[in-house]
Amino acid sequence: MSRSARQTWFPRVPRLARNQRPVPLAPRHRRVWRGLRPDCSCGLRWRNCPDRHMTVPTEPTGPTAPTMPNRPAWADATVANPQVGRVGWLTLAQTWRANGGRW
Repeated sequence: MSRSARQTWFPRVPRLARNQRPVPLAPRHRRVWRGLRPDCSCGLRWRNCPDRHMTVPTEPTGPTAPTMPNRPAWADATVANPQVGRVGWLTLAQTWRANGGRW
């Protein structure tokens, strides 16, 4: 299948942006210059519109994915790393210390 045929038969699906703005639930109040004086988009005079100072109510955003802390490696917590050989196996020195100095 040629490239142009692939684009025709399989159109690209637009992906949504990760950080989308919330969806507004109410009309926005904007200044409209239909005549000689400024009016609000709700139909009232711009000075008399009671909602022009209020924020637009929006849907709450969903939970965000947890992110890894962005810090340098030297600032991470120090952890023991006893991974030697196969999983579950200890070195001879680790076995000696674990048994209190006895094999």
